Amino acid sequence: MRVSRRSVLKGIAVGIAGALLAACQPKATPTEAPVAGEPAAEQPASEAAAGEPAAPEATELTVWDFGGSEFAWMDSIAIGAFNEVFPNIKINHVGVPEEEISLKLETAITAGAVPDLALGVSGRVVKAGHVVFLDEYMVRDDISRDDYGPLFVSGNVMDDKVFSLPMDANIWAMMYNKDLFAEAGLPELGPDDVITYDDWLVYARAINKPAETLEGRVWGSVFFWPRWNSMNNYMSDPYVLGADGRTCLGSADNEHWIHFWEIMKQAYDENVTTETAGALLSDVEEDMFTQGKLGMSYATLGDAVFAQRAGVNVGLTGQPVVTPGWKGNVGGWTTSYGIMTGTKSRDQAWEFLKWLSVEALKVVPLGTDALDAGAGGGVPGLPCYLPLHEFDSIAMMSQSEPVVADSV
Repeated sequence: MRVSRRSVLKGIAVGIAGALLAACQPKATPTEAPVAGEPAAEQPASEAAAGEPAAPEATELTVWDFGGSEFAWMDSIAIGAFNEVFPNIKINHVGVPEEEISLKLETAITAGAVPDLALGVSGRVVKAGHVVFLDEYMVRDDISRDDYGPLFVSGNVMDDKVFSLPMDANIWAMMYNKDLFAEAGLPELGPDDVITYDDWLVYARAINKPAETLEGRVWGSVFFWPRWNSMNNYMSDPYVLGADGRTCLGSADNEHWIHFWEIMKQAYDENVTTETAGALLSDVEEDMFTQGKLGMSYATLGDAVFAQRAGVNVGLTGQPVVTPGWKGNVGGWTTSYGIMTGTKSRDQAWEFLKWLSVEALKVVPLGTDALDAGAGGGVPGLPCYLPLHEFDSIAMMSQSEPVVADSV
């Protein structure tokens, strides 16, 4: 799942095709997939004596994610669309703050009161056996790992077993103001271009416009902190905290990282980044960009779309790299849910999880989230499930929206 940040994203409306729900007919509740070391589930007591199955009983699933406006799409769009297909599965959506969800999930496991599904389950919880491995379900329902983008393996597979399914795949790149670049005589950058921090400083200096008043002030860039490099964002070799994400010595004390800090200090001293404005701008960097007062900023697809909708001539490229010659310039994450082994409704949980992964993005807006309040929000990325890229409205986005095409 994505890192914590203040999301300022705007929606690309994705039309809800009436034919979608008609084409998605509910399946009979399948036999529960076996899990090693656990007894098979008992058949419902309500099975008809004559051998014919009774009408499906109503089931309630509790789903945990971060809640709030960023997940408003779950309540306002996704649950209703799912219930058109599965009317007997009620979804109880619970928002848990991102910084608390891991601890609360482990507490719930200890208390024997886990949700049925949860977002971004930690590796230690998976390794402890509290998450259902999904491979047998996937084989049964003809879903392959190869049906997903490459982020699938890094975010949803452990010990060669699938423990969660993603909704969307997200980039953590750099957006820049093409008009400010052109005014400064700088080159136009695309998704395949790789710049170093030396390049970044040249660009930031060229764009930066000191002024006595805010009306005339333009900053060259945000301050690209190395914390983005400590996760699955690979702007250096080695990562700032090493391959394990925990080891600074031997990883961030080489000449390239030292040079990075020298450049960052220089940029700070020259007052070319919003960081020099301190708390005044710490939470509104995206707003500065949409007002044409900021040349470069880290961004998701949704950030770029929002700025574009605000009238900014947006370009989308990679973040600066620390190690010369290193080609990795875009980080990423997936919005992924897993099924907890403590659920009493494993098959129904699978139906909801599968629907979220392979169907939901036909109706949930893409390239958006918190600020698309009128549509109930959306997700900030594109489908990780690759067949969805052929869906008409999503394919049209890739053809008509340059920043979407760059994101893809």
